[in-house]
Order: sequence, then structure tokens, then C-alpha cells
Amino acid sequence: MKRIEWILFLTVMLAVAGFSLPSPVMTPLFLEADGGLLDAGVEKQVRVWWLAAAFALYPLGQMLGGPWLGQLSDRLGRKKVLTLSLIGVVLGYLVMALAIEQRWLWLLLLSRFWEGLCNGNVAIAQALAADISTPERKAHLFSRLNIALNMGWIVGPLLGGYSAEYGGGYTVPFLLAAVLGLINLFAVGFGLPASTAISPSLE
Repeated sequence: MKRIEWILFLTVMLAVAGFSLPSPVMTPLFLEADGGLLDAGVEKQVRVWWLAAAFALYPLGQMLGGPWLGQLSDRLGRKKVLTLSLIGVVLGYLVMALAIEQRWLWLLLLSRFWEGLCNGNVAIAQALAADISTPERKAHLFSRLNIALNMGWIVGPLLGGYSAEYGGGYTVPFLLAAVLGLINLFAVGFGLPASTAISPSLE
């Protein structure tokens, strides 16, 4: 693949991996009495409701933020908006780690919603792929992005589960997700040109 296509592939894979990476620890974090986030005396039904809220806030934020980020990238350029969204993603994961460390449920829920608002990376990457692809390469490029998306769903939970188990706590997957976001930000910042429309001949 061309250089820009590799960056888009990495962007999609890391975006999905970063989102799915904390998933294995969310359930024990809320449901186990010694999970640390909720007091031991909290009833299981209440724990389930808080867990459902934590999972639901992300797609709610994504539903509201995705179209807005897409429209903004049409006006300001894909790279600029993608960079800003990645900065928001990294900050969101760091705040999640802080919320878990301090046992601040309200901050964890707020950061989950914020993460959804910022994480429009896949949609922007797909729009950028449409910008750079010729009719002959469009099907190949989008199929590769779909592979990247599925790889993110595989790699993320594996890293999340093992990092929590052997890293020493529930905050580790969120910190690791922030690191993946930084790698993604570095690749976009140094690998993508500033213009919205990119010539398919760029290597």
C-alpha cells in the first residue's frame, strides 16, 4: 500500500483497538465488590445499571459527535480535525484512568461521553480514503480499512485483558489506550499532508 493508505489503515486499527481495549475490565470494574469503583455495599442491580450507563454513553457521544466532526472536516480539512479529535481521545483516556484511580464514578461517565464525542476517527479516515482513492482503487482501499477495523476489535480486547491482568490494575488498559492514541496522533501529524484533497499518486 501507499504511505498514506498505510497511515489510514493504522488510524482505523488503533482507533478501534483503543476503544475496545478497556472493554474487558469494564464489567469487573463495576460488578465485582472489590472492583474499586463502587462501594462494596452497592447492590448488584444498581451496579448493572451503572455499567449499562457507562457503555451507553460512548455510542451516544459518538452519535452526536460523529456527524459534527465529519462536517467540520469538510470545512477545515481532514488532517486538522482528525488531529484535534485524537488529542481529545488521548485526554479522555487519561481522565478515565484518573477517575478509576480516584474512584470518581461521575468523572468516568463524563469521560466516556467525551470519548464518544471525540472518537470520530474512523469516519474521518473513511472520508479521507474517499478523497484520495481513484475509482479503480476505491474497493481495495475500503476493504483494507475494513480489515483494519476488524483487527482493532481483535487486538484491543486482548491487550486490555492481558494488560489489566499483568500490569497491576484496572487503570493500565486506559493508559495503554492513551499510548495507542498518541501513536495514532504521531502517524497522522507526520504522515498526512495538510490538504483535504490528496492526489492518489502521493506515495
